[in-house]
Amino acid sequence: MQPNTITIATDVLNNGTTENHVFTRHREEGLKSTYIGPSHSAVNQNVLAMYANNPKPSGNFPGTQKSAFKRTKDFTVVGVNGENVKLPAIVEVSFSIPAGVPVADQLILRQEVLNLLDQDAIMVPLNNLGDI
Repeated sequence: MQPNTITIATDVLNNGTTENHVFTRHREEGLKSTYIGPSHSAVNQNVLAMYANNPKPSGNFPGTQKSAFKRTKDFTVVGVNGENVKLPAIVEVSFSIPAGVPVADQLILRQEVLNLLDQDAIMVPLNNLGDI
């Protein structure tokens, strides 16, 4: 379904300079692929998972193509008692697109979502409510 490695160019410092993070296929089961990234270990998750399903037509409805990816990475944070706790940060993106929607229109939807994800003015407050 997917390539054996996936390279994600990441702007770590948010200054326009990217570094490549390479994820290597760890497992593939049907239409689900799981990748592990640098620093992944049994006690430190650094995982990217993707899945898709085939649309199931019903009557005149051609069905819906569903797909998603899930990014999981462990971080150490200070617990309420002052001790360090290792917890996963999880980002999930899912798609539910009726079969037959043109690829060009799908691209526009993806570009809009990418733009939203890259706007600090939206994402920082949205993901830091407990810190405000």
